[in-house]
Amino acid sequence: MYMAAKFSVRFNIFYRKSFSDWSDNMRGDLSRISHFDINAEDISAGRLIWKRGSVDRFTGKGRSRNLLYLMLSGSRNYYINGKFEFSLHDGDLIFIPSGACYSSKVEDCDTAEGIYVDFNLTLGGKPFYLDESFRRFTADRVQKERFMRLAESSGVRLLAKAELMYILSDISAKEENLRFEGGEFSRIRKAALGIERHPERPVDVGALARECCLSETGFRELFRRYTGGLAPVEYRNRLRLERADELLLSGTLSVAEIASLLGFYDTAHFYRTYKRVRGRTPKQIGDPEDGRSGETVLFVNENGLHVSGGAEDDESRE
Repeated sequence: MYMAAKFSVRFNIFYRKSFSDWSDNMRGDLSRISHFDINAEDISAGRLIWKRGSVDRFTGKGRSRNLLYLMLSGSRNYYINGKFEFSLHDGDLIFIPSGACYSSKVEDCDTAEGIYVDFNLTLGGKPFYLDESFRRFTADRVQKERFMRLAESSGVRLLAKAELMYILSDISAKEENLRFEGGEFSRIRKAALGIERHPERPVDVGALARECCLSETGFRELFRRYTGGLAPVEYRNRLRLERADELLLSGTLSVAEIASLLGFYDTAHFYRTYKRVRGRTPKQIGDPEDGRSGETVLFVNENGLHVSGGAEDDESRE
């Protein structure tokens, strides 16, 4: 996320070498789909009826395509790493991104019925990946009607694409409203802004949770959903390394000065963290021999586009 006083939603679009050369790894989240000319491809849809005991299992590389699934009747239980996570019931809508590993099973009813839509996304002719975890929604009447039409239109590509893009755009708009206009994320926004403004400061999760009037467990869970899966410390570390890349590329400060400015214990700690995440040392940034040199990240917020160095997560976990 761009380090600014104003809240922004991160939209990861990776470039290599120059802004005109799109890579094959364009990424974003559901809340930003409606802002860009994203297309749905390779769409398949239909009704599915499962009997008690039927199992879907995705391991290894996980799902090959994104999935939207509307539960029409019955229920289905979902497991991640063998651990029960949640159930879907009549009227529930779920988004599962490509690459997700999980299993689902009908256990609490004789049959379960639903409508599935498998699809890939592209932007500018390149694959577009959603940086999302499992997302559950309650489908409204219009969405249900469009799912019904999707199930009947899989042989008509243009109609299927139109229905799917409407559903995705509708979800996108609602997700953005949740993020920007309050809702469940309004309690987290102040905490995230504080970390963005001062990534050099240690994160006190207990204090942040109290400020948000949440338990620590509730705060961590809501924060991860708000940031697309990052814990507070992971979020802080990502911001620190993004700022480090900017400072290293500017050449205005020494490595030791950058380490101190960004709140690392010492230069050695900064070196270890940077090399572990970036795969190179701070002094190697911009080295033409480095396969990731020149990589930048495009951020989108309400003020337009901002560019800074690529970012990955530190090893810290909460």
